[in-house]
Amino acid sequence: MYWYFFGYNVFMSDKGKDFSRRDFLKFTGVGIAGSFLASCGLSPTNQEITEKPSSEDFSFLESMIREGKNLQSSEDKTMLDEPPFFDLTYFNNPAVKQIRTIDNTQARVLATVGWLDVTNSKRYSSGLYTCNTYALDATRLLLGNDVIGSSYDPYTGALGLRGKNEPELPDNFLFLHANNISKFMSDYGVNMYGWKQITTKNELNKVLEDESIIMGASSLDSIEKGGEEYIGHSFVLFGVKDNIILSQSTTNIEAEVHHKDDLSNSKLVPENNLFSFWAHTLSKLE
Repeated sequence: MYWYFFGYNVFMSDKGKDFSRRDFLKFTGVGIAGSFLASCGLSPTNQEITEKPSSEDFSFLESMIREGKNLQSSEDKTMLDEPPFFDLTYFNNPAVKQIRTIDNTQARVLATVGWLDVTNSKRYSSGLYTCNTYALDATRLLLGNDVIGSSYDPYTGALGLRGKNEPELPDNFLFLHANNISKFMSDYGVNMYGWKQITTKNELNKVLEDESIIMGASSLDSIEKGGEEYIGHSFVLFGVKDNIILSQSTTNIEAEVHHKDDLSNSKLVPENNLFSFWAHTLSKLE
């Protein structure tokens, strides 16, 4: 079994400088006030967005997703309707605790998809950074805070998180978006946090069988070629039978099925080098 985490992101820079966490909060506020870029729902020319759904019947997935949705409390729904200024609160959350202890890996991941409820939660339709916000929300729920955050220190690789009632992070912490996730992974994710880069389709399909997560984001090569206004992408995939299930925000897809041997979409083919793929073992959290 495997997962990928991707989504469309807008990368804005000041002469090439990356966003700090504080910059992100300021810019996002301005962006939402102006309905900036229509919820990242662009049709960028530098992205392949062709989908090729499987013809198999995967309606049985709906019940697993529904189980996650049914775990949402009224407080959870309120939290998931807030813009992505802050990280979701998972500590002592009954639903998150229950999801993390599900024995079956497939059921655990689908419950996560259901609980986050990407097609209905306003958090993922706020106008900016919805794709990586969804990807990071999902990976952090499934893997925990010791594996991924929402920001990082570019000098030490330390992960950063900030809940609604928590103090600001240091100014040097950079917000993780689709245009720097691959840099973080290359610099620190592999050596410090147990991630592994997946570089071939065969390796990708093998990881599908190993109950691992794969987080993906725009490749460093794509970002360099795209320049300062490059629009990155991130999304989530996992394996069922001989198929890959796509889940992402921006166009807000809960579970879209592709055959594992599909070569028509760069979101499924590492060799195309549009995206980078990062795998992590998926273990149950107590």
